Amino acid sequence: MPTYSELVELRTLDGPNLYFPRPAIKLTVAIPGWLRATTPRLERMAVEMDAPATLLPGERGTEQRHRFTARIGAHVTRQVAHAAGTRLAIRGRPGPEADQIVIAFPWRQRGAA
Repeated sequence: MPTYSELVELRTLDGPNLYFPRPAIKLTVAIPGWLRATTPRLERMAVEMDAPATLLPGERGTEQRHRFTARIGAHVTRQVAHAAGTRLAIRGRPGPEADQIVIAFPWRQRGAA
């Protein structure tokens, strides 16, 4: 079982899809460590990542915690893209399993994505 996060699936969505009206890359990530972490620890993590102040982790096992982890995942992905000199529209959603999130972003060139 992964401690913090582990890539479960990387998928290329070739046409219009649930996340964008154009092709996209979809990452499914297992995040059981984020779901088990204490609320104060996640609050500190959010501040260190410069996440929006409105982003609150909620208690363990709640839907709010699951949405928080998806939003943090999207925020981190956005920061990585920005550091690489790219601006992307990024979506973060709770995943198909209780301990997973989905991160999606559009792609124009398969190799660059």
